[in-house]
Amino acid sequence: MTETPNRLCLQCSKPFNGRSDKKFCCHYCRTDYNNIIQKIKYASCIKNINEILLHNREILMEHLQRKTGKTTEEKLVAMGFHFHFHTHSVNKQGVFKTYCYDIGYTNEKGVITIFGTD
Repeated sequence: MTETPNRLCLQCSKPFNGRSDKKFCCHYCRTDYNNIIQKIKYASCIKNINEILLHNREILMEHLQRKTGKTTEEKLVAMGFHFHFHTHSVNKQGVFKTYCYDIGYTNEKGVITIFGTD
């Protein structure tokens, strides 16, 4: 392949030299461009997941604000809680804690204990 001078980078529009099939002036522009494409491609999926996570957090926060730190799986599900969606989980000394952002809960035999970050 031959070099073609003064083509424009697809990301930053700066002129560059290089192989005839080269599209970007540097690997930073190539990475930025591809990240933007992926963000656009998966935007609706990410938006839907974030909506579910925020809804889960709101349900947990509602229980915390009412000073009811304990509830059941059935009550959370009835409020629209999705147990398969959470931001992270931690196993501390045999206690499995699941979090929706900064609000966490433990599930022991169907009894849910809700808490803020510790």
